[in-house]
Amino acid sequence: MLSVLVHKDNPDVCSDPTAVAAGTTRALARKEKQKSLVEERVTEKVKRPIETHGDVDNQIKKARIEGMKSHVNKIDIEVIIAQVQIMRANKEILIGSLGKTQYDEQIVHLLGQLPGLNKSKSNNVLETPDGGVN
Repeated sequence: MLSVLVHKDNPDVCSDPTAVAAGTTRALARKEKQKSLVEERVTEKVKRPIETHGDVDNQIKKARIEGMKSHVNKIDIEVIIAQVQIMRANKEILIGSLGKTQYDEQIVHLLGQLPGLNKSKSNNVLETPDGGVN
């Protein structure tokens, strides 16, 4: 009652609550509040600057993967070169046991596994070192 006497000039404070017209229900007030929040969030999201941190992280991961792939390719090339060098160092032994044509075929096969090797356009045929066709 004291609040009614103190705030008698305030239209929001009423001494007879039954005489006041009914306002919105809690359910309607909550729906309106939720709707206004959604609208406010949408407008603020549009105003927010676009962050590219996710794109940068993705680009860094792609660069790492490409680096790993190139490193694997480099290791593959080194292994093939080492195999060819071992075969050339033991040429006489391998020719004696396998024969000249099979030795040449194995060398050509190893060289054919190197990336970027120019294969002839007709049926992907590689030439052996002695001029024969594999």
